[in-house]
Amino acid sequence: MTTFARVLRNAGNLGTAEAAGRLVGFARTIILARVLHADGYGKFAAAMAFGALLAVLAEAGLAYFTAREVARAPRAARRLAWTAYALHLALCAVMLAVGAVILPLFRFTGETAFAAMLLLASSCADGMTGQALALFRGRQQMGVEARVLTFGRFLLLIGVVAIAMLAPTVLWAAAVAAMTSIVTALIAVVVAARAEGPVLPKRRELAAVTRGALPFAASGLLNLIFFRVDVLLLRVLGIADASIGAYSAAYRVMEAPRSAPGVVASGFFPEATRLAREGERRQLLQLGTRSLTLVVAAVAPIAVAFAVAPAFITATLFGSDFTGSAPLLRILAPMPVLMAMNAIAIALVNASGGQTRVAGIFAICTVVNVVANLLMIPHLGATGAAIATVVTEAVEVVSFIVWIRGNIGTARAPLTGVALAGVSGLLAAVLAPGEQGMWRIVVSTGVYLAVLVPMLLIARRGVATA
Repeated sequence: MTTFARVLRNAGNLGTAEAAGRLVGFARTIILARVLHADGYGKFAAAMAFGALLAVLAEAGLAYFTAREVARAPRAARRLAWTAYALHLALCAVMLAVGAVILPLFRFTGETAFAAMLLLASSCADGMTGQALALFRGRQQMGVEARVLTFGRFLLLIGVVAIAMLAPTVLWAAAVAAMTSIVTALIAVVVAARAEGPVLPKRRELAAVTRGALPFAASGLLNLIFFRVDVLLLRVLGIADASIGAYSAAYRVMEAPRSAPGVVASGFFPEATRLAREGERRQLLQLGTRSLTLVVAAVAPIAVAFAVAPAFITATLFGSDFTGSAPLLRILAPMPVLMAMNAIAIALVNASGGQTRVAGIFAICTVVNVVANLLMIPHLGATGAAIATVVTEAVEVVSFIVWIRGNIGTARAPLTGVALAGVSGLLAAVLAPGEQGMWRIVVSTGVYLAVLVPMLLIARRGVATA
């Protein structure tokens, strides 16, 4: 089996779970947006951002570190996995205490404060699920992870439908999220315990794992800051909950295609780690560029659809209460392509041992994002947050390209055909007669595929490396 075939196999296994997770997450967004309306959904989104931001501090890069080290040293998997799990669990307890103390800083009061704490517990439990399943990801047994995560996501979907029918409030939505996440985390730890019996960690091992995971922790925290801090800054700076809800809804639509790059990057990482360890730089670059072409080609027509028919998309999904989401989605349209490029770049750099550099790039991007939000939100509101998001993601792409060229090598992915197809689809939709959103999407996608397929056939050999 070729290296790229192994990546596709891993991606296929994870794809089931990732697709289920994204579908359920997106369904939750649609259901909650419709039953809570813009104001209530804005409160829920802010509380969810609060929980996710603190939970990544508890995660501390441990799951990513565990997966990489299991791939590198399979014989040490048992002690490593359970040492990291114990450390992660302790950090979750600390973050729950911290969260209770800092709630007032983000203007959370009453039921919204309880919802924020429940969503923090949910995010921590999700992190523990990922930690337990990191053992299987490192062993390239993605099917185990897929089954556990898929079950948990459908459990969440059942809960969301129930609250929509029986108790459509922010507090109940948060409670269901917490309960389903905890159940999934318990299942994951049982599965891991059956594969590798638990062992008590030693102090020396805890210290070693902590040191090893720190670069991943910094990367994870900084990455999440510029994905979540915008919602919290909107709240802190006094933007109305309805505007926050409109922005969050547009953001969730934009984020929906992220599963394809995430799945391929997760499948790519173990194989890339092996190639980097063996010094196979040429094969590593070749694998990376083929993976990059695959994910960009998959998400480009979706980005075009966001640009040409945002009002149709947001009205269809969320109803008339979210008219403010349409212009925000158009601004965010480049994000699926930028995120796809970054997903592969991050996996490539981490597999090559460049975690410290990843953290440095994320630090730069975090500063750019926070400063841009602080400058633009007071004048432009949610529009400023959307612009800041796109600018930050573009800075990240450029930074990773520069690092990869300087430290791994220059690779030319056959993206010219994808770019030409995307521009052709965009122009076709703009010039097409009629104003109907669905018609514009059909035209842009049809033209995109008509141009892309011949271009990729011309470049069928994939990539050429320097």
